[in-house]
Amino acid sequence: MAWNIEADLKRVGENLRRLRTDRGLSVEEVAKAIHFSPQLLQQLEEGAYPECKLETIFDLMDYYGVSGEGVFGKGGK
Repeated sequence: MAWNIEADLKRVGENLRRLRTDRGLSVEEVAKAIHFSPQLLQQLEEGAYPECKLETIFDLMDYYGVSGEGVFGKGGK
């Protein structure tokens, strides 16, 4: 089975957006908290930022208090 990076990035981005919006947070609030650009965070949430470092995703996981399953899992739960 071939790896579909675009689909995986889209799913990760959707999960990150859901985590943010479920907490009632803006892109700007989260970006400031993790010392990241709001524009790049928005691109990441849209699945359009393939150059993203895993460190950024780990920072977001720490900020949201979730495990990898909450971000990388198919169901996002």
